[in-house]
Amino acid sequence: MSGWAFPDPKLGPASPGNFLLNGTPFDEIRYPTVREDVGDKFWQRKHSRYSGYQCSATLPSSRVHVNGVLELTYVNPGPPRAVPAQQSWFRLDPALEFPFPDETRRFRVIADTDAGRFALGGCTDFKRLGAAAAAFSGQGFAAFPRILDFGCGCGRVARYTSRLPGIALSGCDIDADNAAWCAAHLPGAFVPTKIHPPTPFPDKAST
Repeated sequence: MSGWAFPDPKLGPASPGNFLLNGTPFDEIRYPTVREDVGDKFWQRKHSRYSGYQCSATLPSSRVHVNGVLELTYVNPGPPRAVPAQQSWFRLDPALEFPFPDETRRFRVIADTDAGRFALGGCTDFKRLGAAAAAFSGQGFAAFPRILDFGCGCGRVARYTSRLPGIALSGCDIDADNAAWCAAHLPGAFVPTKIHPPTPFPDKAST
């Protein structure tokens, strides 16, 4: 597994950041390595070029996706996060994914055509939002019978929210084409909306 993660700006190439796969240390970690591309793009952040990582582990396939999800955690030496999931990235087992929208639709949502990054970002945001809800309200997504994805795009997060059992998911977006794609390919009720109120949903809908 390889990628990049910002080091502690005070430590730079001496940053002791650690990486975990589903909560377990990798067999081998190389971090930081030089990533000139990251340094060029994030030139304003000190030591951003020292952000590359390469991690390896040998494990059975049953431990790659635990309950269908892979979790990569980057633990840096900074202060602990209010929500631990902020330190992790999540990816659903590709075999369990719903169909992906085409490149044009993905680009309108994340300004990127890569399906892997679309899935990684969507699953990660879903997990982090759910963890934040649990941390600050005492209840995760699963405790709410109705969820509205306001600005659903082409389902980057809704594709994971829709998997929650017993949840009535609704979504809306000013991009009518993307909302229609969601309605055709994902569980839930997806409709276009306008940029100004009202939304197409009834007031004070019962739960």
